[in-house]
Amino acid sequence: MKVIKLYAPCDGEINDITAMDDEVFSSKSLGDGFCITPSSNTFYPVFKSGTIPMIFETKHAIYFQNEDINLLMHIGIDTVKLNGQGFSTHKEVGEKFKLTDKIVDVDLKLLKNKNISSQTALVIEEDILKKYQLTKTLTSGVVKAGTLIGQLTLEADDVSLKKSALKAKIINQAASDFLKQVGGPENFSDYRNCLTRLRFTIIDKNLVDSEAISQNRLVKGLVWNGSELQIVIGSEVRKVKNAIDELMNHGSKTITNQGKTKIVWYRRLLQFVVAVVVPCLPLMFYTGLSSGVAALFQQLGWAKPGWEGLGDLDPFSAFLIINSRVGFMLLGVFFGYTTAKYFNANPILALLICLTLSSRLLFGVEWPIIANVFGERNISWKGYENSVLIYIIAVIGYAYLNRWVEKWMPDSVSNIFTPIVSVGVTISVAFFVVGPFVTLFEELLAKGVLVSLKIPFGIGPLIVAFLLQPLVLTGAHLALSTIVMQSMINTGEASIYFVCVGLAAFGQGGAVLGAAIRSKDLAFKRNAYGIFPIATFFGITEPALYAITLPKGKPFVSACTAAGIGGFIAGLLNLEMNNYTGNGVFSALGFNSIANIWIYLALGFGVVGLALVFTLLTYRERPDEFKSVVYLNKHLKNQVKENNQVTLDALNEISLTIQAKQEFINQIENNIILGQKNQEKLNKVNKTQTSSKTSITSEKNQILLTTLENQALSIKNDLDLQLKELTTCQNQWIGEINNLIDSLEFKNEKVKTKVVKKYENKIKSLNLNYGV
Repeated sequence: MKVIKLYAPCDGEINDITAMDDEVFSSKSLGDGFCITPSSNTFYPVFKSGTIPMIFETKHAIYFQNEDINLLMHIGIDTVKLNGQGFSTHKEVGEKFKLTDKIVDVDLKLLKNKNISSQTALVIEEDILKKYQLTKTLTSGVVKAGTLIGQLTLEADDVSLKKSALKAKIINQAASDFLKQVGGPENFSDYRNCLTRLRFTIIDKNLVDSEAISQNRLVKGLVWNGSELQIVIGSEVRKVKNAIDELMNHGSKTITNQGKTKIVWYRRLLQFVVAVVVPCLPLMFYTGLSSGVAALFQQLGWAKPGWEGLGDLDPFSAFLIINSRVGFMLLGVFFGYTTAKYFNANPILALLICLTLSSRLLFGVEWPIIANVFGERNISWKGYENSVLIYIIAVIGYAYLNRWVEKWMPDSVSNIFTPIVSVGVTISVAFFVVGPFVTLFEELLAKGVLVSLKIPFGIGPLIVAFLLQPLVLTGAHLALSTIVMQSMINTGEASIYFVCVGLAAFGQGGAVLGAAIRSKDLAFKRNAYGIFPIATFFGITEPALYAITLPKGKPFVSACTAAGIGGFIAGLLNLEMNNYTGNGVFSALGFNSIANIWIYLALGFGVVGLALVFTLLTYRERPDEFKSVVYLNKHLKNQVKENNQVTLDALNEISLTIQAKQEFINQIENNIILGQKNQEKLNKVNKTQTSSKTSITSEKNQILLTTLENQALSIKNDLDLQLKELTTCQNQWIGEINNLIDSLEFKNEKVKTKVVKKYENKIKSLNLNYGV
């Protein structure tokens, strides 16, 4: 057994911790210890030696550590509101100390003048991995700094509890229990942690099981402050908060073998892409429109083009360029931020990583690693502002590295050293390793595209035009376009590359229009119609990609296919662009020949039409019932034939069973569309009334408002009933079809189960998801 002696940190009057005027300390919620009322301004350590793992930013609370025992010295009650005023520290976090070292000076007169108690709590924190016995040699009387006031006798460690896996299990279980015991995620509007407490802003106190929370082994006490529930935990609180974050952000995505369907990898990837990109769509809308406005002003002669020499331009022209470029130049930084949110990493530290890799200090600076790759460019250490992949890779790496470091970093120093290790390593690896590899990948990709363009008979441009929008997803198109542009400037040769770029944008525009026409969701329609001109006329495809075509799948393929066909025709016509003059329809000005301008525009809008037709032919918001039945019957006939059974009448009966419900489903869809339109009218009337400067509403408007509200409520109630009826009908249909399939008397049960499952999935896919 080891003995650790405790000493008075200052001159003053010593008492038991129960003498503290703060109930959190006096109730021993944070642990046992002492109360000392200081009479001297200088405070010394409580241990004979050790380290300082933490100093609160307001300097009123300091942790001492010895033999993995943490002792909190909390100077004064409510001194946190002084924000450090009157406190002067002599030691830094991580420094070692001995008994005679000064730790902090406190202006006791200032505390007295501000009517703030100077009572100081000395609290030995109970770590779940340690057991100890506290012996108090002094609990009353006047003491001098350095006087022995007690000792800690450490008992044998509980080996099983020392295992980090068990510790993590305890914390994860506590996080899960807390979420249930506070009434579930729907019963709190916010949660956070401070130095020692987990805080929930509770909606309904009656749903909180305070007794169950108090019995948790990590909990040292509960405090209610209005609607805020404070769970006193101690230094483990940050890990509990992180575990709750994990459950809140990814709990619904957790895949188990008990009744949950495993998500295939490409759908998981699509979920990630949507989660990262969708929050950035407003940024892309703004920057895309700004690019279009800048290009229009430049073509009309109202502003001057140029990027390299902004100082040579007038302020208005320079502003237009900056306003239209910065959003896309730093798009990777914003993607890094949303990636951090997706992986539940610290978004501020993720921004630090991304902004360091794109720092303005690195503009125009590079340190070559491989000179003259393919005879033209260098692979270098440099700023990576035009990339996207590097930021996403760096932040994902940081998220996983940070979790790993947290597992073994001691709790007492984790807040300080975990970010130092995880951020420092991430930035270093990203700058020195990931960055050059991503650059090399982009260079190889660019070289491959340039070589592909030379494949004869239009095949090369077909491939490039088809693949350009998938390249946008990686961000490699930025480097690729830069390389091609530099080659055109240096050699003076025309290139078909930017023709393919324009056709790819036209394809996305046509697919967006097709998806808008097919959709029965009014909100989706409005969004798509707004994006259509951005992609078609201004050539900015990111909003179309991430908001419309990629999430829907088939419109994306339709757009790429139409662009590929356009590229094939352009290749046959040898349609090459002489200069790069912008995106969208403005790119047509890059041809020296008037005839080529008209050919390019005709071909571009032809691609719009092709993508529109392909999307209309292939895209549905839900499966077509008739085609589904035809497919299933064909499949089932093959199964029947394999089992030497001829019962085609039963198959026809199955067809009628499903098709007979088509009218019912269409009726629900029509009612939903009516409800959406009615809701829009209601919103407009409400908006008009809200913005009205008069307090009296006309009788006509009031009657209209009441009528619309009643109609909306009636339709919503009808829809609720019809959707419930649809679910009931689906279950009945499945039962009917199961009976019919049973009559086929399959010899192979596995084949029978497979057939039944296919029918069930098709029927369930008829569910409607349009909200009113």
